[in-house]
Amino acid sequence: MKGSSRFALDTAVAARPGQEYLGAFLVTIWLNSFWTGVMHVQAYLYYRRFPRDSVYIKLLVLTLCLFQTFYFCLSFLYYNLIYAAENNATILAGTWDVHYIATHRLITTTLTQVFFAGRLWAYGLHVWMMVPLGIMVVATLGIGIAENYNAWHLQPGSKLFVWSVSAWNSLMSGFRSTNSVIRMITLYGVASGTINSLLALGSLIFNQIECFSGQFLTIAWPPVITICAVLANLQVRSSLRALIPTDQSIPTPSFSMKALEAMPQRHAPGRSTHPHSINRTSPQPSSSTPSAEISAL
Repeated sequence: MKGSSRFALDTAVAARPGQEYLGAFLVTIWLNSFWTGVMHVQAYLYYRRFPRDSVYIKLLVLTLCLFQTFYFCLSFLYYNLIYAAENNATILAGTWDVHYIATHRLITTTLTQVFFAGRLWAYGLHVWMMVPLGIMVVATLGIGIAENYNAWHLQPGSKLFVWSVSAWNSLMSGFRSTNSVIRMITLYGVASGTINSLLALGSLIFNQIECFSGQFLTIAWPPVITICAVLANLQVRSSLRALIPTDQSIPTPSFSMKALEAMPQRHAPGRSTHPHSINRTSPQPSSSTPSAEISAL
């Protein structure tokens, strides 16, 4: 009985090639829709809260948002046309949409890495720490160019990773304290770029294991998370500056000489009013009694 049902399933899949990959595309569209919406909300809040930012940062945000929106619209239209035409075999051919993912990721990754390197330099990172970061940015750019060349000359397929769906479904644990920790870790990962590094590492691992056949879900939507990380970093700049430790080894005076001179002073009779003059008169004994002083207070 089990053998006949398995034979019927294999026959159905063989009759409609590419049917088993539609689930992966559906999950990809959902993830892209969610993160693209988050990106648009963050971009709107950024332009509202920071109208005096540099023109270069505004152009960077606009360029990243336009690239992601363009890719999302094209991929959404492309998948719907394939599903409407019931030509699922087109998915297995490695069409332009699958190839454009590598180009889109190369542009997004390069711009975001340059942005984060510039932010670290602005925060006062030492030169000897910036050199390895610069080497990594250049190496990533070279690997991305080579990957684009391979993507436009190879025909990668795609598979549905069950672990990705189960991971998103089991994100919350049901306990309030644990959920708060998960939210904090998620916010930190998005704001610092840690999630992007983990996704890039996962893409590399599955790329080596599956030989270009299982990396579709791992590279189709991480670029938009990278853009959200840039926008999140721009949103929390004030908080990040407040968390930067300052040098407390040299004590700083709480007042200056100019402020001291500007303070109103009470001058006794017979004393000079000049701030730098020296009063050479002997102090006069006070004629007030302790009871009078207490009543004056």
